[in-house]
Amino acid sequence: MMHIHYISKCLQHFVKAKHWRGFGIHSPYVYHLQRHIISTNTKSDREIRRIVRRYRKELARDNRRIDLNDLGTGKAKSGIVSSIVKRAAVDEKSGMLLSRLVADYKPEVVIEMGTSLGVGTAYLALGAGADVEVITIEGSPECSKVAQKMLDKHGIHNVKLIVGGFDEELPKMLKSIERKKVLVYLDGNHAYEATMRYMNMLLEIADDNMMIVMDDIHLHTGMTKAWREVCQMEAVTTTIDLMRMGIVIQRSGAQKEQYVLRW
Repeated sequence: MMHIHYISKCLQHFVKAKHWRGFGIHSPYVYHLQRHIISTNTKSDREIRRIVRRYRKELARDNRRIDLNDLGTGKAKSGIVSSIVKRAAVDEKSGMLLSRLVADYKPEVVIEMGTSLGVGTAYLALGAGADVEVITIEGSPECSKVAQKMLDKHGIHNVKLIVGGFDEELPKMLKSIERKKVLVYLDGNHAYEATMRYMNMLLEIADDNMMIVMDDIHLHTGMTKAWREVCQMEAVTTTIDLMRMGIVIQRSGAQKEQYVLRW
């Protein structure tokens, strides 16, 4: 059942959000994102959709039960692959937005926190292009094995998959990407404390060259609180609230801007 908090945020978002065509947006950069990236399709969308639909369909037919022992949380459980992809994989609308954002932003490296079965990874990797490395972290070794096999099978080879907990692996990774233009997709631990910890780590090394896409920013009160605090961070120049996702951008010389946009 949908949580009352989420329903309330949906209604608030509908009232506050600016038009999908970009009317009333004064920032040329945010207008560009809303009109040409967030609320539209691109020529490459059709091919990416075709590949990921085939990827997703194959997982949806997989009735194997796998262990979901998460190295990050220490929780032991299991699940059926077809159920996991239906429950946890990014939906097509969100996935296509990720692919367009990464294609438009043109990062030197992409980081994904929370691989699961690799559906979101596929959108990011295909949008980024074969020459851009996507580094993705997953706490479940069994999910990682399925994701790696599927990515290889579908010809997506620009992915480096790391098995481990975010708190252990993210600091190691950040040392290697300092001063690079980076896009991060944060879709793993949806707890307030963890979200703020990872955001602080990322923004500390951002150096005015980072876009962070946060998933499920209004999933519950803790995530809404995290999103509000991120919007107020001194290091953050531009935030875009799309209800399901939040986009956080560091841009050198830009004024602080906060937008709630229709998607």
